Amino acid sequence: VGVIGGLVWLFGGFSGMGDTDVPETENQEQVQDTEEQQTEPVEEQEQKNGDPNVVEEDEELGDAQVDSSVEYSTSSQSVGGNTEEVFTLDELSVVKGESVVEIKYVFSGSNITEESSLPVSVVNKSSLGAMEIVISNVESDGTGMGFDDSKSINKDGLTKLTKVVSGQADTLKYNLGFINAPEYYLYEPEVSGQTVVVKLSVKYPGGEISADEYGTTEFTTEDISVESSTADEGVRISGYSYSVTGGVLRYVFKTSTNTGSPIPSFEASIGEGILTITFPSLNADVIYSASGDTVSLPGGVILNISRSGNQSVYEFVGIGDQYKLYGEISPNQVVAEIEL
Repeated sequence: VGVIGGLVWLFGGFSGMGDTDVPETENQEQVQDTEEQQTEPVEEQEQKNGDPNVVEEDEELGDAQVDSSVEYSTSSQSVGGNTEEVFTLDELSVVKGESVVEIKYVFSGSNITEESSLPVSVVNKSSLGAMEIVISNVESDGTGMGFDDSKSINKDGLTKLTKVVSGQADTLKYNLGFINAPEYYLYEPEVSGQTVVVKLSVKYPGGEISADEYGTTEFTTEDISVESSTADEGVRISGYSYSVTGGVLRYVFKTSTNTGSPIPSFEASIGEGILTITFPSLNADVIYSASGDTVSLPGGVILNISRSGNQSVYEFVGIGDQYKLYGEISPNQVVAEIEL
């Protein structure tokens, strides 16, 4: 971990199936916080392409309920302690109730005692449209959930829970997308038999989930052009992350804005092993400010970055023939998926 000009550089873990270790590897994340390939299953893809605000009539809600004995808040919360134990995540469940969604993590360890615990922190990042959940002292993930895999919620202002690159060894990180910052309560880790349970109760914040489409979620060789927010509206690139799975480099531009859509205008073209992505009108670009002109990425890919006026240009050199490029809201980001 290093700090350059107030920007935190993090190097994170790599995903896989089964009991996935959470070591430090070539995946990376960097974010400036202004407030503090695997094919998708058909069922999830169909849901993504529909209206996320329309609730299926036959959808059954779970038994998650508001806990009147605790105080919900939008402020950052931290629980647990560092007992120097390391754990395996055995189970992750998301239960949608009428007024809250309950997220539960179940961990196992080699020697669970009444004193067993692990550090957990949660913070709302409204500029990025997501709640950040960070769990430390986790050496492996046995849920089979890979980086950028999601559990859909799509109810009353909450979109989905996504596992993302943590940027630190033995650490799991998740983003819960939202339209408005929700009130929530993070419970202290509780020992239950030979497991440690962490529970998070989140009230639905309300708000309409955007069904707008930016770019394409299908692999293509065609040029892409999207008109959206500009520098005049304060739209900017606030951070990034990347990972490689199944021969595909996934590079995420994290975006935010002062007014209007948090997705900036962008255009792209591919040819002769080079993908060029242009953001013609950005108020600021943290990646260029922190990274400079050239960055080495996994798979032998070289990323050349240039900026002139409000325009930023990204050239991914040494890639395959196809790519996806699309914008998402809650969390706010532009995603490039590039064949290696």
